[in-house]
Amino acid sequence: MNELGSKGFGFVTIDTKQGSEAARAASNDIVVNGRVIEVFITESTNIFIQAAEIRALTLARSTRLRILCLY
Repeated sequence: MNELGSKGFGFVTIDTKQGSEAARAASNDIVVNGRVIEVFITESTNIFIQAAEIRALTLARSTRLRILCLY
């Protein structure tokens, strides 16, 4: 967690795979407040495994903000 209370990751639920892909295309690799946004897409069946992997990556590279899109 940083001084602003951010843990460096977030979750978004989107109704369709196409919607998830559109969100990724619009948001992946943009910079917000000096941090690069990385968007990952997954099916909700492996959410806990995916979330653990993203959290581990976030702790290793704190200059990025990761978002997991679920559909």
